[in-house]
Amino acid sequence: MCLTVSQTASNHDLVVVTGSKDHYVKVFEIAEGVAGNVGPTHNLEPPHYDGIECLAIQGDIFFSGSRDAGIKKWDLEQQELLQQVPNAQKDWVCALAFIPGCPMVLSACRGGVIKVWNVDNFTPVGEIKGHDSPINAICTNSKHIFTASSDLTVKLWSGRRLPTSSN
Repeated sequence: MCLTVSQTASNHDLVVVTGSKDHYVKVFEIAEGVAGNVGPTHNLEPPHYDGIECLAIQGDIFFSGSRDAGIKKWDLEQQELLQQVPNAQKDWVCALAFIPGCPMVLSACRGGVIKVWNVDNFTPVGEIKGHDSPINAICTNSKHIFTASSDLTVKLWSGRRLPTSSN
């Protein structure tokens, strides 16, 4: 359903993280020069309760969002669950993205709501109704947040105007 890529600490090998309909986050460690079919190195435990829709990675920390409305925070190097919020959104978590230069991660759901989370303690910072339809993708750069929705629109949000308290 989704994947993301990162470098290992030595910067020689790739780490590919996938989220699947089978509820598992899988980690593939790819040595330099390897090609073709590669099996997972790890299936992270515990799995979500439904299919995984999205991933976001930054350094050794990554988040997974699921159709079970939950978000999990993982340590990539230790291959372990750090924290989880079972009902992070009221519907499927369809998109996740880190905010560059800020210890915040965004989640977006099928209900059109965007939530802002503190990465360090995984607590909600704020939320906003972003679209009237499911948000299928969210991405950021140093100044903006972009959301793409089933309502056939892409919205541009100023990173400086993030919600900082629950609405």
